[in-house]
This record gives sequence, structure tokens and C-alpha cells, in this order.
Amino acid sequence: MADNEWIYLDYNASTPMAEPVVDKMMECLQHQAHPSSPHPQGRSAASAIDQARRHVAEALGCKADEIVFGSGSTEAANHVIKGVCLGKPDVYHFISSQVDHAATVEPLRFLERLGHRVTFLPVDESGQVEPSAVERAIQDNTALVTLIHGQNEVGTVQPLAQISQICKAHNVPFHVDASQSFGKVPVNVRELQADFLNIAGHKVYGPKGVGALFIRQGRQLEPLLHGGGHEKGYRSGTPALPLIAGLGEACRLVGELGLLSAEPAERIWTVLHEGLGDKVRRNGHPVDRLPNVLHVTFDGVNGRELLNLAQVSASTGAACHSATGSPVLRAMGFTAREAAGSVRLSCGRQTTVEQAERAAQKLVASYRELSKACEMEKTQ
Repeated sequence: MADNEWIYLDYNASTPMAEPVVDKMMECLQHQAHPSSPHPQGRSAASAIDQARRHVAEALGCKADEIVFGSGSTEAANHVIKGVCLGKPDVYHFISSQVDHAATVEPLRFLERLGHRVTFLPVDESGQVEPSAVERAIQDNTALVTLIHGQNEVGTVQPLAQISQICKAHNVPFHVDASQSFGKVPVNVRELQADFLNIAGHKVYGPKGVGALFIRQGRQLEPLLHGGGHEKGYRSGTPALPLIAGLGEACRLVGELGLLSAEPAERIWTVLHEGLGDKVRRNGHPVDRLPNVLHVTFDGVNGRELLNLAQVSASTGAACHSATGSPVLRAMGFTAREAAGSVRLSCGRQTTVEQAERAAQKLVASYRELSKACEMEKTQ
């Protein structure tokens, strides 16, 4: 089966690098000097990093010196969660949700093993946290509220503006995982009133292996990596100039190209619903959702088998646990049967309406074929 027969609808897992990003990275591969070196070649490399930092800051609505570069969102989330309590003798309390990404959940589980306490808030059937639940969960020793902005599987966007107000009123630091939302819905650290916020390069047409962490001026974190004191002491290690430059260029393009259109995802849903009726169900919040994501449940079939038969490159869950079942869907009340028949279709800049329609038509035809095969098995 040729790869070009497959339609790629897995942009939430990873995006292709934009051509200007590749060009910028190729340009920076020519820099041979260390960005910390005082000679002209070193200053030139440092200047390229400074430019990238400005692009990221402009995209997020913050100051350049509030941006720290690292290897991606997993490192950034670990840095925030562990960094607020690292080296301190007290026992702290943390608040997150049952639909947050593993990059947030697992560091919190680690802190639980060290004796800290964590509240994982439940969500409603759409995957949203109730802001009042956050307020009820806050304790005197709450060190951090950390929540995902746009849920990576079902696309639900959390009511962070309300939650940030609650955190501010109680003087509790607020961390936002904006890996999936950045570039799709407005992400501005001032409007969200976030104290910490992270993005990842490969989710926004930049390179893999690089990300950025916003640390609000006045907030402090203990570094995870100690060494030469790079990134204002927050993240030691020789900066990966081509990757950082690529991320900066990707952030510049977000401002130039604007947010993603909802049209391809909505067209997929229209074709699926017209073709299958009540045999397909749309999941997530009906209004507060990422525009490029369509999470649907197909009645009575296996989602992975359906995607393979239709030759649609998509996911049956987050890439980090698609083979083991989704804790996100369990938290939203899905049965095992419903979870097995659920798929995440995520569109990107390259997805045309025509591609979206063709993918949906292939899914409809494949669903009918699988359903017919299942019925035949039952009668034998």
C-alpha cells in the first residue's frame, strides 16, 4: 500500500516543518561558534537566538527576557512542576485535571511519591473543568495550579480566563500547557494571566526537540539542569541554535499566517454525519474547542481498524498512550466499547477541504464495510 494513498489527519501529533522554518534552520547550521563566545562569530550566533526569542515573545504577548528555551513541552512542564518545590523542605499541594497530558500528570505522580499531595480535578462529559472546583480545591499550601489549555485528544478548550482569576485571588501560581492551543486559538500570557506557559516547536510547524517556556517576571523556578548558567540560569547547556531559530521562525509565521481555519474539520463532520447519521457521535465541547480537531466515536467498530481500512493517518488517542487506552476518555465517562470506536482527526495548514471530504468519504465507506463484516460474523 503506497504511502501517498493515505490522507494525513494527525496534525495534533506532529506537524511538518514550514519551508521558511527549514530555510532559517539551514542558515543557522552555518554558525560554528558557541553563542556565549565573545568574538564576532559568537555574537552572530547569539544574535540569531535573540531574534528567535523576540519572535516567541511577540507571539505570546510577553517580554523577550521572560522566554526560556528547552527541548520541548515535556521538559517545560517538568521544570515548572518540580521547580516550584525543588530543594524546599515543605510538603506542597498541586492541582491539575484528569484530562491533562502525561507530561504534566507524570511529574505530579512523581511528586506524590516524594510525599507531596495532588488533586486531579474531574471533568464533565465534554472534558471541561469547572472553575469553581479549582477554587474549592485550593489549600493553604497549594504551590501550583497546572492545566492544559486545548485538550490534545478531544480538542476541548478549558475556561482558563476564569480559572486564572481564581488563582490570582488566592495568590497561587498558574501554569498553562499551551502545546496544542498555540497557533489554533488566541494564546496571550497577559490575557490568560498565566505565570508559566509552554509551547512545543513540532506542534506549530517548527522542528521537533525544541520548545519555549514563559516565566513571568518575578516568578522563580529552581533549574532542572545545573551547569554553565545558560538561559539566565534556568536551563544550562549549549543552546541548540538551529532548533531555536526554527522555533522562532515558526512563531513568527503564526503571526503572519494567523490561526487555523475550522473549515476542513467541520466539512469532515458534515460528511460523516450525513453518511452515518446516529452511527457516529462528535465528542468534546460544542463551542469551546480547537478549530482543527474532530474527535468522533463510530458505533460498533474498532477505531484503529477503521483508520487502517480507510487509509487515513490519524490517532485513536494521544500519541503517548494510543496503544494503551485513553485516560482522558475514561475521565469523560466513555465505556470501553465507546473508547475503542473513537478516533481523533486533526487538520493542519496543508489540509484542503477537498482532502477533508475525501477522507470522510473513505471513513464512511470503510465503516459500512466493517459493520457488514461484523454482522456476517454474528450470523455464522
